[in-house]
Amino acid sequence: FFFKQKTAYEISLGLVDFLSVSVEGAELSVLQGLDFSSRRFETIMVNTGMREDRMYNVNCFMKDLGYTILFKYEEGIIFVAPKQYLKQD
Repeated sequence: FFFKQKTAYEISLGLVDFLSVSVEGAELSVLQGLDFSSRRFETIMVNTGMREDRMYNVNCFMKDLGYTILFKYEEGIIFVAPKQYLKQD
């Protein structure tokens, strides 16, 4: 994957191209702690460490936010935001 580097100004607007979450079992807590109303995440990679229960819980949470699975790999899932979520106000 190739991601365009953002300027400090673009980041302050709440635009994040890619977020990686790998926190040894606290993935859902980290995601629940993010402010999705003030920051937009285009792509989120969540490493759930081959635990089906974690994958399921993270997937349900992200689905409720409108994210879809781009790719599922052995140790996690990569999600993409819905198009309308990424539009600027």
